[in-house]
Amino acid sequence: MNAQAVASILVVDDNPSDVELTREAFAQQRLPVSIAVAADGQAAVDYLRRVAADGALERPCFILLDINMPGINGFEVLTFVRTHPAFSTMPVLMLTTSSSPGDRARALAGGATEYLVKPRRFGDLLAMVDGMRSYLPSA
Repeated sequence: MNAQAVASILVVDDNPSDVELTREAFAQQRLPVSIAVAADGQAAVDYLRRVAADGALERPCFILLDINMPGINGFEVLTFVRTHPAFSTMPVLMLTTSSSPGDRARALAGGATEYLVKPRRFGDLLAMVDGMRSYLPSA
């Protein structure tokens, strides 16, 4: 984590462009975070298992989780998080391209803290990221 960061977050997304836009949005909003990235659901589960087992790895204060990924999808990662004692209360914000009411209902029923549809405009992403301040610890 960089010297300015006060918190760590985990971004789980298989689209490198979306990950880069998310990084840029956090930087432009001057949110003091370090961002760990898992490129798919299995990588996210593996990362979280390492965090739970190794006190030297920083525990994310929240997870930004895509739904549609190869292998383990976002719903399965959400189930892992909600059933793991170390993470069961961690905020999980689904950030996905799916605007399906069924996906939204399934995510919220599965314990997602929020369900956010990825905006098409960067300005909208900036506003969305600014709203995530409440999930960060005070500086």
